[in-house]
Amino acid sequence: MKQPLVYNLKEYANKYQLKDIFGAYTAYFVVNGEGSDSVAIEGGERDFRHMVKERALFTKMLLTKEGIAKIQIESSLPDKDNSKELNKQDFLIVSAKPVAELLEASTDFEAECILVDENFSKEAILFHLSEDKHKSVTDVFHFKRNKRVYGRCYNPSIRPSHCPHYPPCLRIDR
Repeated sequence: MKQPLVYNLKEYANKYQLKDIFGAYTAYFVVNGEGSDSVAIEGGERDFRHMVKERALFTKMLLTKEGIAKIQIESSLPDKDNSKELNKQDFLIVSAKPVAELLEASTDFEAECILVDENFSKEAILFHLSEDKHKSVTDVFHFKRNKRVYGRCYNPSIRPSHCPHYPPCLRIDR
């Protein structure tokens, strides 16, 4: 019987052509959004429905921006129902290794995802965030994404080519 592949972050980012990666430690992408960092819910090579089924060695953090989705996450506890309904302003953390199945998603579902090469949770955790907390977590996600653009200066007024830490990231170019 063939063993399933288990991906480290760099292999996973290469397979799904993720553009916003930071060394071998974190990656960022948008689900069903606009722009080159976006991954479609289904269809094409960068298919979120397929991505969640892959076994991986990193933590996945998903911040819901719009819409509703239902996801079933593998659990180490046999009797535990680990289905999660994601609504606007929800924050889901899925530990390393479990696979999931995207059961359904509304047409307006949109989320941001950060992958972290670290395991800091034994089971999936879903947080229902207030508007203020959602904004704070969104700021952290954007801080991570923008770090690639502005290097260590974290100052949007400095162009990357003028950053004293240029080049600003370890982005893998395709």
